[in-house]
Amino acid sequence: MATPDGPVLVAVALQGADFSATSLVLGGKAVAARFIGYDAVSRLCVFKPSEPIREGILTWADKAPEQGGTRIGVGAGAVRRTGTLKGKVNRIGEKVLPFALLEAEAAGKNPEAGASVTSSDGKVIGIVFHPADDGGGVYVIPAQAVHRVVKDIMANGRLIRGWLGISLMVGNSEPRITKVWPGSPAADAGLREGDLINRIGNTDVGGYEDVADTFFYLIPGNPVEVTLTREGKAFRFSLTPTAARPN
Repeated sequence: MATPDGPVLVAVALQGADFSATSLVLGGKAVAARFIGYDAVSRLCVFKPSEPIREGILTWADKAPEQGGTRIGVGAGAVRRTGTLKGKVNRIGEKVLPFALLEAEAAGKNPEAGASVTSSDGKVIGIVFHPADDGGGVYVIPAQAVHRVVKDIMANGRLIRGWLGISLMVGNSEPRITKVWPGSPAADAGLREGDLINRIGNTDVGGYEDVADTFFYLIPGNPVEVTLTREGKAFRFSLTPTAARPN
């Protein structure tokens, strides 16, 4: 992946991986690279090559398509397979995901975690996360989530989440605020318990899962507009996320 600091290698790590003993292979050749950082939520890890890489640099899309039926390629070279996106996934079973994945089907044996997923124009739209529970496909980390994580790891060595200071009930059929934390950006802006969230930034939200996904992309210090309904009236607020919840 290209970054302002030069190309980096992005991989999906197994839980408990020892990054100090990691060896990297690109195009069948060993690559000397320095470990930059790891995000435990997405399991994405980033390495900086110690020498110039002239081959194998992929062009990334800014955002992955979410509509079902989109044709894709999974993997590269001799192991590349064709497939189809099935759509966005906000939960697996009863577990609400910290950010939405994409579910896809690929011909043949399921690809390994970390395999690239490309659109018809050859741009990378995501990375395989792990096989679907039913064994019939794979879950994919969308390009926008990879960009979000890599940018923070390159700058800080880890992902730094934005915090607004509002809580919602997990699994609630509507995104209604159940708590506003004192001294939070939400409290300072005037949000209240009972407010029904309709939109965060450019994203319409219809439930807790949608809100959780939008929260993953909040960047500390970058204002975000929140539209909500209170007692039948529409309100719009501008909130600036902080880096973490105060102690």
